[in-house]
Amino acid sequence: MKKIPFAIVLFFLSCGSFGSPSLGEYLDKLRLEDVGDGRKFKLLGEYKYKDPKGTIWVVPEGVIVDGASIPEPFWSIVGSPWSGKYRNASVIHDYFFDRKKYSSESVHRVFYDAMLTSGVPILKAKIMYFAVVRFNSRWEQSDFLPECNTRWVNCYPVLAGEPITVRIDVDFVKSELEAAEAYIRATNLPVEDVETLANIGFKNARSRK
Repeated sequence: MKKIPFAIVLFFLSCGSFGSPSLGEYLDKLRLEDVGDGRKFKLLGEYKYKDPKGTIWVVPEGVIVDGASIPEPFWSIVGSPWSGKYRNASVIHDYFFDRKKYSSESVHRVFYDAMLTSGVPILKAKIMYFAVVRFNSRWEQSDFLPECNTRWVNCYPVLAGEPITVRIDVDFVKSELEAAEAYIRATNLPVEDVETLANIGFKNARSRK
């Protein structure tokens, strides 16, 4: 039996024998019904998303989503949650953002993962991720309930404390996002560092109440 050179084995291990890492997967077709104003939509069937770690996020049938997890004044800057490739990710983010069942960190991160799954370019996804972390509510969660299956995140952990809301005006948002986009583009900043940057802001950022 002919031996495979060790260097070739190392090459395949470093690249991943089964292809590139998963970017997640939508497990259902998204079916929405406009409930009358072009802003609110009702899910006509259960909608599940499996993130890159294998956790499945479940949005129940009949839920009303309105894109409010991306505040409307920001749509002209970062894009509407109902436009193009954002739609599927926005449904996941909207549902879990509204219910505060899981930490803001995990809810915002699944939005980023789902955007990549939907084919949003990585730079744009990072900017959108920066925006939702930087300018949205922040909250924590306690441990999962004992009876909860942690592989399925439609179970109900208890919130620890009240959500912390970030209040920033639109002009400030625009200047922050422009600076963030330039910095992320120039440095090819990893997504974990984008989150850190969003949490602390820029050193010259003006805080407004």
